[in-house]
Amino acid sequence: MNKTFWRIVTLLLCCVMLAGIVACNKDDETKPSESSSAGESSNPGTSSTPGTSSGPGTSDSPGSSATPDSGPPKRDYLNVAYFQDGGTLDPLYNVGWDFLSALRMIYEPLWEQFGQDENLAYRWVLAESTEGIENGYGIRVHLRKDAYFASGNQVTAEDVLFTLDKANNRTGVSAFFRTLDDEKTKVVDEFTIDMIFTELSVDHMAGFSSFFIFDRLSYDADTIAMTPVGSGPYKVDDYIVGSHFNISLRDDYWGGKVDAIPKIFFKKLTEEAQRVNALITGDVDIAQVPYVEIDFVNDTIDNIEVSFFSGDTTAAIHMSASTERDVFSKLGTDARKAVALAIDRQAIVNVAYSGYANVSRFPLSAGTADAFPELFDQGIYGMGYNPTLAKELAESSGLVNCKPLLINNGGPVQVLISEIIQMNLASIGVDIEVQTLDQGSWLSFAFDSTQWDMAVDFTFGSTCAGGYRTWYRMIGGYNTNPWPGSDRFDEIIEGPPAITEISDYSILNEYYKELTAIHVESIPWYVICDVLVPMAHDKDLKGWKPMRSGNIIYTDLSW
Repeated sequence: MNKTFWRIVTLLLCCVMLAGIVACNKDDETKPSESSSAGESSNPGTSSTPGTSSGPGTSDSPGSSATPDSGPPKRDYLNVAYFQDGGTLDPLYNVGWDFLSALRMIYEPLWEQFGQDENLAYRWVLAESTEGIENGYGIRVHLRKDAYFASGNQVTAEDVLFTLDKANNRTGVSAFFRTLDDEKTKVVDEFTIDMIFTELSVDHMAGFSSFFIFDRLSYDADTIAMTPVGSGPYKVDDYIVGSHFNISLRDDYWGGKVDAIPKIFFKKLTEEAQRVNALITGDVDIAQVPYVEIDFVNDTIDNIEVSFFSGDTTAAIHMSASTERDVFSKLGTDARKAVALAIDRQAIVNVAYSGYANVSRFPLSAGTADAFPELFDQGIYGMGYNPTLAKELAESSGLVNCKPLLINNGGPVQVLISEIIQMNLASIGVDIEVQTLDQGSWLSFAFDSTQWDMAVDFTFGSTCAGGYRTWYRMIGGYNTNPWPGSDRFDEIIEGPPAITEISDYSILNEYYKELTAIHVESIPWYVICDVLVPMAHDKDLKGWKPMRSGNIIYTDLSW
């Protein structure tokens, strides 16, 4: 183990002993702007085309970038570190957010989501407008008529229908749009398609940001993994699985000349130390860095700075009602409350995230697109760290007589979180076993909640509807047994009202209030903190402003 690790462990012990220490509040100085600077933003639930945008490639469109300052560019290429590689260029099977950002340059969606809360907005890409149909359970999408794939084929409604079919029939992977009605969804004309859902909520609208459209006429199932044909402004030059992914601007992009960096070289750097070293040597211009190295990168690497994006991801502890060990379903809600009240979340923020995170305020991230203030600080989240009450509940519930198993995926942050939780629970008389897994065995354990009682993991969801639905059903067993209110919880998330316009978000507020009220009393999972993701980048890069959830639109960047 390196010296950094032991420094952190030492700091960990200090934080646990000095539980009252108040962390430096980095919220105001680290939160990024909540909307993108590129392109006009509008609402795909309306029938009008946003702004005066004439499409990607113009100065106010998704394919464009800010005009660089006068003078020669620094260079004609950009080096980017990535660490998630699904081994394919098929976007339906490559789910790493950093790699999907790269694939977004090859493919294009119908629209993209930006901002949050009252600033939530969309940017048109291949679509130009939508309207609600079928009593609100459908969306009629109108495509622009001037978009073409790299093959030369025009983007049509048939391509969207083809892509929907591929997305909802992925071998070994769940349907992209689970509630899409395949029989009713149909092409209206060459540039219009009706998408009908058995239920509809705002999370569908957000999901389209990573729904990339295939060229049905050139699609080849045998070659799509290595030779994609999309409509985006870049083309693939070279891809070696687990090594690199190189792209360059197309001369024949349908949106016209794009004023962006001509070549981008993505380099697979899985280890945190590799990414920091690559920044030191100048081998990469953009890289996610570990929390313990943020100050080092900011203070010692010339021309590199670390900025942050806050999206919809949290660090959380899931307390499974498992079918074999059955600890929490037998002991009840008081045992879950004991665990939640015993966890010193500020110490976790200080140590595991070096202060670059925010203590959670409700069962999803406070950065979730349609979260509103009335949902925050209810129940257990308003109570916070209270080891005295935690000890009383641990004794009265019988948790002190059990030895729950806590698992984590072996990541450095997850290991530190597990160690803090273990010490926090020991301080209230609860002995737990911590099992640190490797990435290869993590999913086999996490997918089977009969193997564990608690898991250090995360939650995510671009909307409250999507987040609550995803984590209630998550991976076949995070919530296998009923818990107080789970029947009503399930009833709500299975059928919230149809939403096709952003202005209708408020319709969901009463449902969100009820879901949150049920959750904070039953606590099937407990959110520890909202994660701020540290991205180091060259200070000379212009147009740096990641989208909500952290995706980078590389056409926005220039030297």
